[in-house]
Amino acid sequence: MPGDQRNASQSRRLSQFEISVHVKTIEFSAIWFDSPVDDAKVRRVMRDEFYQNAFTVNDAELRLGRHIAARKSFLAAQDFLTTDKTGVHLLARAFRRLPCLENVNVALLSYTIGAKHITQSLGQMTGCEYQFTGKVTIDILLEALATSEIRIRSLNFVRPDVHILDTDRRRQRKDVDISLPE
Repeated sequence: MPGDQRNASQSRRLSQFEISVHVKTIEFSAIWFDSPVDDAKVRRVMRDEFYQNAFTVNDAELRLGRHIAARKSFLAAQDFLTTDKTGVHLLARAFRRLPCLENVNVALLSYTIGAKHITQSLGQMTGCEYQFTGKVTIDILLEALATSEIRIRSLNFVRPDVHILDTDRRRQRKDVDISLPE
């Protein structure tokens, strides 16, 4: 039995590697979960929102509890990623597992990469839960690229001009290309 488990584990690693050799472009989200200064105010606002839109008081309380728990979870995860450059090390290792990576697109203002997960986890939002400035995430990305020692051909900053409510999700891109010499 232990031998079978080892073979299954090796097989899983091999198939992950096989898939990774086909990845030439990745899209990186510049999103960062933001923590408002006045947490008590956010609780009051969200409590009012949940009570207004809930069928029962219990439903509102449960939604508020999930919102608060998700909020704390996102903040704790970000704290973990920025402590001792953990995010840089994780991302650098991920880049090393993509031997054919040529292009990195940094998605600015993307409501489908990262933001969708935050929106679904929180249930309802105040409008200040996340920001796209990239002041933390882009530093992590650039340091991870340098640390990984992989050579990419281009680093693009893209801004999808699609409204969050568009159903067909057509993307018009405004790219800024920073091509690297070969």
